[in-house]
Amino acid sequence: MAEKLTVRHILKLPVFIGARVRAGSGGLERQVQTIRVGETVYTPEWIRGGDFIFGALPFLSSVDSEEARTALLCRWTRELNQSGASALGVMLGLYLDELPRELLEMAEQMDFPIVEFSRDTDQREVLESVMRELFLARERERRRATFAFMQLCQTMVGPHRLASVATRLANFAENPVVIENERFEFLTASEMTGEDVRGMLRARRAPEVVQALAARAAATDGQESPMVTAFSDNGRSRTQLTWPVKARERTIGYLSLIDLRRPILGEHQLLIETCLGAVALDMSQQFFVESELWRVRRELFELLLREPPEEAAVRHMAEVLGLEPGREHTALFIRLKTESAAACALHGAEPERFEYAVSAAVRTVRETVESAQLRTFLCVWHGNVLALAENAGRSPETMKKLATRLWERLVAAQPHVSVRVGLGRPGQGLHALRESCIEAQDTVDCICRFRRSESVLRYDELGQSALLLPVLREQETARSYCRNILGALIDRDRADGTELLRTLQVYLESNCNLSEAGRVLCLHPKSVRYRIDQIVQLLPVGLSSFGDRSAVGLALSLYQGLEQERGSQRP
Repeated sequence: MAEKLTVRHILKLPVFIGARVRAGSGGLERQVQTIRVGETVYTPEWIRGGDFIFGALPFLSSVDSEEARTALLCRWTRELNQSGASALGVMLGLYLDELPRELLEMAEQMDFPIVEFSRDTDQREVLESVMRELFLARERERRRATFAFMQLCQTMVGPHRLASVATRLANFAENPVVIENERFEFLTASEMTGEDVRGMLRARRAPEVVQALAARAAATDGQESPMVTAFSDNGRSRTQLTWPVKARERTIGYLSLIDLRRPILGEHQLLIETCLGAVALDMSQQFFVESELWRVRRELFELLLREPPEEAAVRHMAEVLGLEPGREHTALFIRLKTESAAACALHGAEPERFEYAVSAAVRTVRETVESAQLRTFLCVWHGNVLALAENAGRSPETMKKLATRLWERLVAAQPHVSVRVGLGRPGQGLHALRESCIEAQDTVDCICRFRRSESVLRYDELGQSALLLPVLREQETARSYCRNILGALIDRDRADGTELLRTLQVYLESNCNLSEAGRVLCLHPKSVRYRIDQIVQLLPVGLSSFGDRSAVGLALSLYQGLEQERGSQRP
């Protein structure tokens, strides 16, 4: 635990032997930051907090009556206490023979220590002893801060560095640490457990608290010292110190330390101010900051999409991250397919940490959605981008136009990347958010599995493809159905190298029009007729009725989906 110099500690110094605490003993644990000689009446603006005022109080010689002297002492002592002074030490026998009773009673009520010294106390020796002890304490603080800083430097070479830095700082100060970007959007917080921490974090991330902090930061732009602000946590007042994190004279984020479990001491401030440069270096790597934010948001989506969803945890994380489930959102799932992303996935790495395409895509998604004056909530989901965009009254058609514009920008920026965009149905509430996310992923799965020609689709535009996905997830059932309907055709194509399956698919897609199918297959209509006759003989059902054609078409779609999945699993 961090050490602090208190009035009680100072009074144990040898130079204070014989001194007596006459009043305010309940305040002996007040911290002492410096010592001042009481030669004049210090006004409140001169007191910085933690001042031990000591002396014979020569200014009292200018006051004639005892009543006026007592009134001056009481008023001055009250102002010292209000300004954060730690104690008042008075040498009797020179300008004051006895401490007034009114002064002692008032100090006792305020728990403000009044210490009485004899006339023969050496004032210079008192000052030297106290200053020596304060300097030694500062040196111990500096050494601890340097040691903690070295540990942080080692932490920064590991994974999830920003979260680890926050946790290291919090462990040193025994208080929570919150790191935000320049827009006061949540990046990470120290890993401190307990309901009191979770409640405090919810209170700290309340919109009104964040807005007040942002306004304060805007008003004090360029200030290097920390901002001291307060907020309410379940009726308790919390104090937080917030430092701007700067890189190249530009503020790129904020680091806050909150006095949840321990008072914030000078050495805590010294450590954080020592480490701000290292935090800035980490945060200035925009790619990693986004990665860290994605990690936190991905954890929220993992909890949301888990079966069954962990609603309490999701609700808590949504509050902390600023997601408002009560508003209507549409989920967009953007799948990016590149060789490097596939290689990262093959080696078990995190694609978002190494893949430039993903990082560039996230910036494009944010810029496109926000240009439509819609708030977006982004994360990276196994190398793909998952976004929740607030509808703000937009229709599904308008949201699809926005997704199409997004797709065009992604393709134009990175022509070598294959891009597919799926939209879920708009929803309000945690359950609806979950469904919209699942639908957006299913939409992209349908585009890829069934080789749809569209690159951007809404879930409600999928038709029967949406019904096939649950069947494909039960692969044994899907394979069994395909085998029953198409087994003979599959065997003939593999044995003889024919293209009966493709002919059947083109024939059904051409509405059983021989001429149209022949044009697509580059065959004469009679050749198409010959193949269809062969196909009919190998199928367990005919092609003359709508029901039979639907059964065969369903089998073809399932077979195509199974083949697509098997191909994606090949190295």
